[in-house]
Amino acid sequence: MRNALAQAFPRKPLNTWLLVPVGGFALLALFGPFPSTAVLGLAALVAVGGLAALFLHVDLSLGLVAWLLVFPFYRGWSFLQFPGMPNIGPDRLIWLAMLGIVFVSWALRRDEGFRPGAVEGAMLIFLAVTIYSMARVGAFSDRDAVGDFLGRHFIPLTLFVVARFLTREESQVRRLLVAASLMALYLGFTAICENYKLNAFVFPRYIMNPNIGTHFGRARGPLLQAAANGTLLGMLFLLNVYAALHAKGTVRGLFALAAGLAVVGIYFTYTRAAYLGLLAGTAFYFVRSAKARKILLISTPLVVLLAVVVAPVLVGHYEQARSDNTLPVLDRINLWATALNMFVHSPVWGHGFYTFPVLSPRYFVEVIKLPRFWVGHGTPSHNSLLEILSDEGLVGFVPYVAIFVLLVLAFRRVRWSGKWLDADVVPLFWALTAVLWVNSFFIVQNRVIIFGLYFLFCGALLGVGTRLDAREGGATSSWQPKLQGETR
Repeated sequence: MRNALAQAFPRKPLNTWLLVPVGGFALLALFGPFPSTAVLGLAALVAVGGLAALFLHVDLSLGLVAWLLVFPFYRGWSFLQFPGMPNIGPDRLIWLAMLGIVFVSWALRRDEGFRPGAVEGAMLIFLAVTIYSMARVGAFSDRDAVGDFLGRHFIPLTLFVVARFLTREESQVRRLLVAASLMALYLGFTAICENYKLNAFVFPRYIMNPNIGTHFGRARGPLLQAAANGTLLGMLFLLNVYAALHAKGTVRGLFALAAGLAVVGIYFTYTRAAYLGLLAGTAFYFVRSAKARKILLISTPLVVLLAVVVAPVLVGHYEQARSDNTLPVLDRINLWATALNMFVHSPVWGHGFYTFPVLSPRYFVEVIKLPRFWVGHGTPSHNSLLEILSDEGLVGFVPYVAIFVLLVLAFRRVRWSGKWLDADVVPLFWALTAVLWVNSFFIVQNRVIIFGLYFLFCGALLGVGTRLDAREGGATSSWQPKLQGETR
């Protein structure tokens, strides 16, 4: 036992940052809103799973694959309930275990090559500002506000750090791409079954329950929202196109089929933002990728055939009625004007995290006269960027934008020269960012899987790319000591 502990935790100087979460956890157990037994029980469960993975030499990047595969079904997880605490599904257990392992490994200096950089610094500043903004308006007592913070910000940003730390080889990225293909196959097939009311083939069953979620009648998938489903499918389409261009043999067919089904799924969401995001992401990728441009001439006739012949056959009365309904588009203009008006009245610190739904009626700006009052009563801004600007002001918006600017610089600095991770990685990053930002401009993306998928793949790609770059630059083997469970 002593040898196992010595191997798992070699003697190295203790990083003082380890004291921060330990002290925070102790305060939470003593003074937090949850029963101390529940907090300790959850910590014990996560710790046992994490230690088991370390001692069994499990490739910890498999946790990222597991998270991707189980998260879309988060609404169905309700089997784990601690007294006084919300339901905890396997997706959050996996995330907690990976986050704990990564932080402890870094604090104990088990990987001397891992250093938090400027991207992580911007993330930390943004999270600190957001937490202060929540405390300033008492948002921690609002379950919806806490859920929004976790889903939109905290879990996705920490997933970036986890993925960058754990992903070290191209083979691990290939596994993540296979997981992305399985997600696209499932979501695309489910979208077809939803559209044609093939209820027997829809899983889980709650997707076809019109009393839960929104956008029933459109392809909303297990996320129970067509807009979020369309955003997710847009990013999955690009990941599978990239994988299909780099794979060989039968697995290339798997990626190509997944990409095709993703497009079908996006179409059946009947969501304008999803269409625009797909077009923007595809344009960025095909314009900037030399490999993608080679297949552009081959695919163009097929795309024209689908648009001219197949699409009109698929369009029904529901789709036609929705395309003729401009009220949601006009409503967005009033919502955006209201968000900007809130920003003008409090430009530095904003009005406080998650306050737009409550305060928007006070600052309502009716640019276009509408038959009904759509602002207020819990209505979101339908624009993730403007909502940050109105809620947290420039103090929150600037570090948020800085995260993406620093990501651009980080991807440009790496010399992408691997077998799978070649120069096409930069166009892929731009394309994924385009899908995310276009959709975020029309929707408040509060689903963990949306930002989680984006930041997970950004972290994984940079994790492998920077390590390969360092090896080619003449780094010694001690630059990257082997982590328990790492594959070679």
